[in-house]
Amino acid sequence: MEESLTVLMVEDDRDDALLVQHELRRTWPDLRWIRVETRAEMEAALIRSAPDVVLSDVKLPRFSAREALLVQRALAPQAPFIILSGAVKTEDVVVLFKAGAVDFVEKHDLARLGPAIERERRECLSRLARREAENTLRKLSMAVEQSPASVIIVDRRGIIEYVNPRFIETTGYFADEAVGRSLHDTGCECAALLEAGAIEAAEGRPWQAEVRSRCKDGRLLWEKASVAPMRGEDGMVSHYVVVREDISVRKEYEDLLIRQALHDPLTGLPNRRLVLERLSQSIAEADAGAGQVAVLFFDMDRFKHINDSFGHATGDAVLVEAAARLSEAVGPADTAGRLGGDDFVVVLPNLADLKQAEIVADRIVASFNRPFMAGGVESYATISIGIAVHPQDGADGETLIRNADFALYAAKERGTSSISRFAIGMRKRAEDRLLLEQELRRGFEKRRFRMDYQPIVDLRHGIPVGAEALMRYDGESGPVPPSQFIPLAEESGLIVPLGHWALETACGRVAALGALLPEQFRVAVNVSSRQMRQGGIVRDVIQVLERTGIGPERLELEITESALMDDGHEVSRALDEISAMGIRLSIDDFGTGYSSLSYLRRFPFHTLKIDKSFVQDVTVNRESAKLVDAIMAMADSLSLAVVAEGIETREQCDFFRERDCALAQGYFFCKPMREDGIERYLRDAVKEPAGGARDDF
Repeated sequence: MEESLTVLMVEDDRDDALLVQHELRRTWPDLRWIRVETRAEMEAALIRSAPDVVLSDVKLPRFSAREALLVQRALAPQAPFIILSGAVKTEDVVVLFKAGAVDFVEKHDLARLGPAIERERRECLSRLARREAENTLRKLSMAVEQSPASVIIVDRRGIIEYVNPRFIETTGYFADEAVGRSLHDTGCECAALLEAGAIEAAEGRPWQAEVRSRCKDGRLLWEKASVAPMRGEDGMVSHYVVVREDISVRKEYEDLLIRQALHDPLTGLPNRRLVLERLSQSIAEADAGAGQVAVLFFDMDRFKHINDSFGHATGDAVLVEAAARLSEAVGPADTAGRLGGDDFVVVLPNLADLKQAEIVADRIVASFNRPFMAGGVESYATISIGIAVHPQDGADGETLIRNADFALYAAKERGTSSISRFAIGMRKRAEDRLLLEQELRRGFEKRRFRMDYQPIVDLRHGIPVGAEALMRYDGESGPVPPSQFIPLAEESGLIVPLGHWALETACGRVAALGALLPEQFRVAVNVSSRQMRQGGIVRDVIQVLERTGIGPERLELEITESALMDDGHEVSRALDEISAMGIRLSIDDFGTGYSSLSYLRRFPFHTLKIDKSFVQDVTVNRESAKLVDAIMAMADSLSLAVVAEGIETREQCDFFRERDCALAQGYFFCKPMREDGIERYLRDAVKEPAGGARDDF
């Protein structure tokens, strides 16, 4: 029994109130007593005191018990209202009970008042507890009904007894379609969801998992599922609550992040990280007895040319097409990846025979020999491939890729579309190549480059009409052949300042020779493909002519077919401007590239130089002779002068003289000479009698 009690008594008789107070103090010594006589006093007391019980006489001179009951119901409904009176009509008591009174005690029987108050207090607390439980249950029910997660209640067998609206919205199964069926029947693909979760939950351990669920319409969802037990009064598990939250968007984002971390964003191919992971796995399998592993490495010839000529958008389109061709050429167990730029790698696992790697390499090379169509432009980007094999050529992925790269350099030295297997000496050649590049840059700063000149001869009159300026390099350990340093200078970009120096040096030599030069004498200077692509060639020519003071008719620029392949607008415009200045243009190494006839028609060339590879065989190979005849006939129809390069024998010379070829150059006439040598050569040529053809060659 509670020791404290707050009582509000509505009573006009002070003596009666004191008797009641005395009686109640026997039970509650800490009794707090409040007596009121009017409505206003009662309202104030209820607001201020929050009594545990309200006692009220029935007959009040200024305030009725019914009014008091209404005030109590309005301001303190939790407090029980007990009628405490003397003689009273039964019908009046009934009316008060109907209005909310809980008991009636007569004033002459005050001994019953304490137990009545205690009983009503307990009853009141019980009502409050039930009401609070009902409110809590209602809130819980509303929370489950409005939950953003699917809530399912199943029995111990896994049969669904309840689903909330979110489950219906997510899965498409209505309540009457789900209730009575198992979780598996309503799309949860994790068969062990309930079993595993039930075991964990029953033992008091939390259980969660990410599961796949199939909606009624067939859509697949990723869901985060958790299982919790529901226990009865006996403590035994009777049901389980399964909560499933749709995490499909998060999983898609995670998959995207993983893909971005492991794949090239442009081509979709595996990136370096994923390639190395798969390569390491393949090496481990090979070490366990699963055959050999081959790594194929390649980049795209002239890809920078495509970027420079047509822009990076076209270059990106070519890379995407290259990735598609590469994916078609390899098998489903192989890995084709992009390491960056135009560097690609292929991992071939579980090889029983290395010929399999060569077959794949041949297939890839063949697929890249076709032209690329990007942005409405036809372009070429052929490849060569380097191959390294585990375990012979490396024990780890990085070593294999590096050695395959060394093999690629060796393949490129053999020519386009070549395939080369790594050998120990290749690493040294690659290192030597790097050292040579560094030496070339130092050599340019230290003026180790020089120009030699090889005369171009008029076959009809036997006199020099020009000379080709040939770049030479005197290395730190001796002369380096142009076939070695020119491609390296082109690749490294050093060819651009070298090309400008060559143009200025050759024009300066023509200016120095002055009166020694025959009237029609021109110096021919080679222009690299990179010079054409990077622009500024027109500006360079104008500046050099102004500084050296020679006329444009003294200069001829030799352009190789490789500089014209996939030509952009800038190349065409530059050649048109140079030709308009009165400078002659020559197409060099004719027949060694692609679409030669189209170049002759599209660009303002004046001269065609037949490559020495055709010239050398004209007297011993009928097909070569026919090809040369066809080239000369084509040049004649286009009003182009022809220069036969690389003539080394009298028979070759006679061959071209008989066909009225106007110009030639080669060792048969004169080897390339230094500056003082060309000066002596021209002085001797001036002493020769004018007119008539020379017959000493």
